[in-house]
Amino acid sequence: MTSLQKVKRSMVNGELASDETIATVLTKLAKPDEYVAAVFAKLRRVQREQKHNAVVRIGITGTGLIPNYLIEVDGEHGVRIEAFDGQTHRQFTDVAIGSENWSQRYMTYAEMEGLLGQMRGLKRG
Repeated sequence: MTSLQKVKRSMVNGELASDETIATVLTKLAKPDEYVAAVFAKLRRVQREQKHNAVVRIGITGTGLIPNYLIEVDGEHGVRIEAFDGQTHRQFTDVAIGSENWSQRYMTYAEMEGLLGQMRGLKRG
């Protein structure tokens, strides 16, 4: 299946494209301010605990209103992955984390911080 066919299929099925990020689905989110702030809080916690760069990917099997998300950290003890429910922001404990369910693209801590700042009208300087 070509990339164009995948995009057309996802548009018909209401699914997200495989390269979506929080920034690209921002206008689809049910409550963008609350969602981005909650995801950033989880990302910040993981990054501080691990003392390594953390990134976030969104689940692409839904419509993008409240996507689940995955936080990855590539640290000195290997890759650590945590998946969260997009609605409750609670960590999944019994979900298989298959790569086909998550976006191929991610957002870094700095990108999420910038997005949240833009949403809140803050200027970096």
